[in-house]
Amino acid sequence: MNTASWIKSIAFCHMAAIASVSCSAQDGNLKKTGAPALMDSRAADHGKQVSCADISCFLPKGTTVRLEQRGDMDGDGDIDVLVVLQKSNSDVHRFEPRTLMVLRRDADGHLQKAGAGKNAILCQACGGMMGDPLQGIRIDSAGFTLRFEGGSRELWSQEYRFVYSAHAHAWILHEINGAASNRLNGSSSTDRLGQNDFGLVSLGQFDPIGFPANALP
Repeated sequence: MNTASWIKSIAFCHMAAIASVSCSAQDGNLKKTGAPALMDSRAADHGKQVSCADISCFLPKGTTVRLEQRGDMDGDGDIDVLVVLQKSNSDVHRFEPRTLMVLRRDADGHLQKAGAGKNAILCQACGGMMGDPLQGIRIDSAGFTLRFEGGSRELWSQEYRFVYSAHAHAWILHEINGAASNRLNGSSSTDRLGQNDFGLVSLGQFDPIGFPANALP
């Protein structure tokens, strides 16, 4: 499988389940060049903030938590929460992208929704023979990193690092690192992309299908 085939196969997974998902410029998503305007992630709540002590307050009906990670993602010293959400009936929805939700601590120590990437996590079937491609999330005081792996004869991995911008009140895609190897001939390669390559992309605009690291040999 070459890079183009990999991109097409994952794109097909998305399209098969959600025909309405679009990566077109008119939707304001996935622009490889230029700098799309950043939106305050709180705008979707129309100014209404909900504070809760537990993540259960923020879970939409019919969803389940695939992964939960805690740590300081914005450098303020508080312990924030990242939650990966997927549909409860995972067999039916295994070709659908999954949501990454960001919860920050307020002054009282309660959680508030600070942003979400509705297409930020690859679908459960997008890892090919390797299964669910979501391998983990690392959190540090500047942001967080998403890691995906997949493949069959050719194995690939991709890491997407997001850094918090206090000015934009959003987490911005900062760097992409990819690696790949061919299990038959032993060849391998790596690739690294920065903001000069993909522009200014917030978590809310991010879909990994539009930003492959192109590392497959």
